[in-house]
Amino acid sequence: LGQGLSVILENNFENSSREGLEELLKKHSCRAVTVRLTGEKRKLYERFLERENAPDRHMGHVVNDCYPPLNGKQIVRKPLSFEDFQAGIAARGMDSFAADGPCLVLDTSDWEKVDREAAAEEIMRLAEREGEAADG
Repeated sequence: LGQGLSVILENNFENSSREGLEELLKKHSCRAVTVRLTGEKRKLYERFLERENAPDRHMGHVVNDCYPPLNGKQIVRKPLSFEDFQAGIAARGMDSFAADGPCLVLDTSDWEKVDREAAAEEIMRLAEREGEAADG
């Protein structure tokens, strides 16, 4: 951003990310296009469980309080219920987050039905419009 180049930031952005992201955008006089991936909550939960329980999943992604564990404590995986999964998404603002600028919401319940080419074209259109707005 400091060199005037476009960047892509990929993350599970949430309300706690907003202040730092807004400061970064303001510092570099940028606007952002947010692409929010969403979908049918049960399907998202199933994907979450699949990733969470994958044998090759790095424990730093599973344990959010302290990794590596202090004093040789053993890591205990606590299963997350569907209700807690949904409540966490809502409480953290992951289902409503948008940076300063337009937001494209894509339903990824079925990846085969996502028109990636159309999404890329829309992102480019929105980014160009934001660039024009920033210039004028």
